[in-house]
Amino acid sequence: MSETPLPPSAPDASEDEDDAMTPVAVTVNHQYVKDLSFECPSAAQAFEALARGSARGAMTPLSVNVQSRPLAANVHEVTLNLRFESRFGDVVGYIVELAYVGVFTLPNLPEEAVKMFALVEAPRLLFPFARALVARLVQESGFPPVMLNPLDFGSLYASSDATTH
Repeated sequence: MSETPLPPSAPDASEDEDDAMTPVAVTVNHQYVKDLSFECPSAAQAFEALARGSARGAMTPLSVNVQSRPLAANVHEVTLNLRFESRFGDVVGYIVELAYVGVFTLPNLPEEAVKMFALVEAPRLLFPFARALVARLVQESGFPPVMLNPLDFGSLYASSDATTH
């Protein structure tokens, strides 16, 4: 076992807590776009509003969903689903839906640690790639660049876990 320093707030922590802080080796086997949809239901009106300068794109709240499933012993598929739309005045300019997937190999871990990795750490690793893909897609489609804010998957997990108990 490698020695991992304990945080200053826990000077009398047990060995169990020391084990919890020991880093684990994770392999990212694959990352890929499973599904991608970009719709422009009212493109002409949205581009007209942009050209007039009478409307800036207002993004709806980002919908985030993370799903995980085992593929084999210690191999897990994690899907990060993102959805949002941008409105220009009262016109929907575009709708983006993305399912971005990572396949990870984990060491033997307790079930709760695997769940925490799949729903917090894996999407944290995948999000920057999904974010860049969405930003480029929107810009290449002729709309002003969109910048998705970083997400705290730990807080999202805690809030969803609290609602399921």
